[in-house]
Amino acid sequence: MIRFFLAAVLALGLCFQSCIDVYADEQFTNTGGDRYESPDADSDTEETGSFRTSFRRKKKDENGKPLPIILRGDHSEYDNDNGDFRVYGNVVITQGNQKLVTDHAAGNIKTGDIFIDDGANLMQPGSKMNGKWIHYNFNNEIGEIKDMRGRGGKDWFEAPHAIISDKMLFMDEGGISTRCPAVEHKPCVLIKAKTFEVYPNDKLIANDVQVYVKGVHVYSRDKWINDLNKNQDKIMPRIGWDGHTNGFYGELTIEKYFGNKTEFRGDLFQYSRKGYKPMYELRHDENDFRIAYKTGWEEDDDVWYSKHSDWRFDWKKHRIAKGLPLSYSAYAEYGLWKREQRSYNSWHFESAFYINHDPIYLFNTKNTSLRLTVGRKWTHEGYTGELRTTNMYFSTFRQRFGTEGKWSTWLGYYQQDYTSSLFGLYEPDMAKEVRNGIEYKSDERNTFSIINRFDSAKGAEYETVYKWQHRFCCWILEVLFEKEIHKKDHDGTLKVHYYFLNW
Repeated sequence: MIRFFLAAVLALGLCFQSCIDVYADEQFTNTGGDRYESPDADSDTEETGSFRTSFRRKKKDENGKPLPIILRGDHSEYDNDNGDFRVYGNVVITQGNQKLVTDHAAGNIKTGDIFIDDGANLMQPGSKMNGKWIHYNFNNEIGEIKDMRGRGGKDWFEAPHAIISDKMLFMDEGGISTRCPAVEHKPCVLIKAKTFEVYPNDKLIANDVQVYVKGVHVYSRDKWINDLNKNQDKIMPRIGWDGHTNGFYGELTIEKYFGNKTEFRGDLFQYSRKGYKPMYELRHDENDFRIAYKTGWEEDDDVWYSKHSDWRFDWKKHRIAKGLPLSYSAYAEYGLWKREQRSYNSWHFESAFYINHDPIYLFNTKNTSLRLTVGRKWTHEGYTGELRTTNMYFSTFRQRFGTEGKWSTWLGYYQQDYTSSLFGLYEPDMAKEVRNGIEYKSDERNTFSIINRFDSAKGAEYETVYKWQHRFCCWILEVLFEKEIHKKDHDGTLKVHYYFLNW
């Protein structure tokens, strides 16, 4: 009986884990930045989209059975009459790869209450949390923590008080959050807020926010919502050189929230050669889907397109069936599009449907993985009246090797026909592409990569991309050179970006 209700302590641990796990719900489309990114095995997960963990979940083994809870302590006491129990002296509770360490735990089996008065540490791969005082009720799945601090994934949290529920972790008396790993100096970026709401594997909502850079208060905002499924969120301005066509640029993102699910967003770009290119968006984001209204400019391969009265609906990744390693996603978009320096515009409609196989790990190791996606796309242009469709086949094989996995290489095949004769946005660069890349991480700060793209339909090289990334703690300098072999008399394009990596 004591072991049964000590599961409540593990529920607290699961709360912390739910707050930090990150499940990617963005669909790979082989367009835009997807073409130059290394497939990252570290972000692989067995769950996608709406199939996210919650605070009340129980750890299970491969057969679906709950993992055993192992309790060790020097002494334990239990009262059969009133249900009180106490365990003390080097108390260690483990379940799977989670470990909770404390000196004393007490509670009541009948009421479902558990109290930890002397503090506890929760440790698991990639995270460590500490609470000075903890109460959790197994029956109603509600609890609280006092003086909480620690790290989960990329995020460091610290708060004087937090409330646990089956839906979120609520820091109701203020707190701080940062992703800066700095120890010897002040965090590059630190967020202070009067309240934090952490929804597992979904988002973090901060209210009455103050943003600090190197300990200096730079600005405030009413609300900040950080998507935990994304590696970057544009909370800080960005600058760089975007090639000879666009020139130098500065980017600033403004946001206005209407509740926790609806926001107005402005991505404001100013280019030295192309001028002001903003994109304004009104977006409503649910757990299963996202709907957005856009007006402004988007760029693809140095070509600019304007969108007006543009509506887009995204159905996020969902598991097809429990236990089946397949997920699906879809989108539909309709709006008035126009290519820069063209006289015509067109009411453009496109939609697509994708089926993804979970990463296939070969040789029983995550160092070797295979990713597979199939799909179908439909496009209709009001200006020409054309309706085109295409099947899509994406496959990527990745191998990581060398000391501590510093080297990685990948080989992919991507097939997708063109579906619009007017616009190149969201279109493939070639109908049949073979792409290979190699990446070397010389140390924690420097990453070098080379990506070769081959047009298999024409039997000719398309381009070679050289990329170097250097990290300055939370900042990153990215230098990218594109040698566009398919363009005659083209010497290549140099691009330089400087931005906050984690923000």
